[in-house]
Formats: sequence, C-alpha cells, structure tokens
Amino acid sequence: MDLIREHHLWQLFIYSPAEVTSATLLQLFKPVYATGPGSRDKKAFEQETMRNFARFLTALEGNYSLGWQHAIRIWFFAYSVLVISEHSLPESNATCGDILQFVTGSHAEPPMGFPNQPKVQFVHDSDRYPSASTCSLVLYLPTGINFEQLAERMLVSLANGATFSVM
Repeated sequence: MDLIREHHLWQLFIYSPAEVTSATLLQLFKPVYATGPGSRDKKAFEQETMRNFARFLTALEGNYSLGWQHAIRIWFFAYSVLVISEHSLPESNATCGDILQFVTGSHAEPPMGFPNQPKVQFVHDSDRYPSASTCSLVLYLPTGINFEQLAERMLVSLANGATFSVM
C-alpha cells in the first residue's frame, strides 16, 4: 500500500472525468442526416443547424463573450468544418457539461464510454425547441432557425430540463 501511495499509482484506480468541451461534444455526437430520394433540401437545413449548434457550443464555452473573432477547427468524423463566429450568448450559467447531461443524463463521459453512440437528429419544424431522449442518447434539434433562435431555445431547454436528474 505504501508503494502505491509513494508512486502515485492510486490515480490508476480512481476515475477523474475530463472537462467536457465543445470539441468533445462535437466528436461524441454523431449527426444523423436525411438520406434517400428528395432529401437534398432537408440535408442542407440539417447541416446548417449543425453548424449553428457548433457555434452555440463554442459560444457557450465563452470563446466569443468578449467579442473576439475566434476560429476553431472541429473534426466531424470524416470531414472538418471551420467555425468562425463573433456571436455571444445571453446571460447564462450553462456549460458544455450541461448539454451532455441534458442528452445523456450524465455530466461526464463514462470511463468505458456510453452504451450507444450519442446522436443528433433533426426535427423539420421551426416552432420546436431542442429536446432529448436520455434513454436512447439522442438530441433533437429543430431545423429552419438561425443561430440566435437556436441558442435562445437551447438555453430555455437546458433550464427547463435541469432538474430532470435531481431527485
């Protein structure tokens, strides 16, 4: 036991979750785009929504809160997207960890990963608010809305879903 303490080997036996960042979430969540005949227009809306979601996550981290122009390259599986934005968000205490908890019910990624790949599915209804299914690890995002609308609605959804895990 003294050997374990002396060489700090105890850290091997204790899980210490990494900070949840926008890049973490964008690598973790797999977007499910429309496929099949006639899906070209839907897919374009879905890709725009995903770009706005990436901007929202980056703004949530505070990278744009001072009005600085900041560029971040985010890797979406087989391709990359350069996100450049000067957007800031309304006053909020929300974090990227809150997004993960909203979708999965967990504030951090489990040591062995999630049982299923978390996904982003798109709802083609511009009147909807973002919602999630914690059982199937799916975030539902409405299409056909701009960045400001998505950010506002996402913050409302987070605020209203914040007590879900509190018993």
